[in-house]
Amino acid sequence: MRFLTPTGNKRLNELIGFLCFAVAVLIACALLSYSPRDAAFNVSAKGEASANWIGPVGAYSADGIFQLLGFPAFLLPLAALWMSIKWFRSQAVGAPKITLAGFLMLLVFLPAFLTLVPFPDVRGAVPAGGMVGNLLAGALLSGFNKAGALIVASARYASSEERASMLIVLPASIFAFATVESASVMSRVAATAGDLDLPDTSA
Repeated sequence: MRFLTPTGNKRLNELIGFLCFAVAVLIACALLSYSPRDAAFNVSAKGEASANWIGPVGAYSADGIFQLLGFPAFLLPLAALWMSIKWFRSQAVGAPKITLAGFLMLLVFLPAFLTLVPFPDVRGAVPAGGMVGNLLAGALLSGFNKAGALIVASARYASSEERASMLIVLPASIFAFATVESASVMSRVAATAGDLDLPDTSA
């Protein structure tokens, strides 16, 4: 787990921390500005400018990540941000193998949990748990039925050492995502109203 352990060179650690921070910002911006109408792996939009803040690369990346994980995709920029802080401070990660295993399990079981409970789709186009959530939820349902599947999926989530921070940060990320979507909808409504030829009622 060398990538979780900073070196003895403080300058090098700061450089790697900066790179992790840049990756976190790029992924977060791509996810927050995701639009199902942008050209992506399963969408053809030739000649149309990408609405994603990071451009076509961001549109393709956001589409791929959301299709795979759904809303838990926001855990990826959070993990990159956490790594950047560790490297900036030259702090080694305690029990790196356990930490990595716990994070990977969270990436798997949280999508399944969002698939099993009523949860809105990402931009109304992508399942909340993505393909990972659909696959694991299907496997859990076949073996445990709905109640048992929910218990198994939520037990792993609740037993995570990072549960306190995730319970705060993940809803905050989804709220930010919803805020951006609301602003986008309002701008489209305003643009549509401006194009309408409304009758003059001042007379």
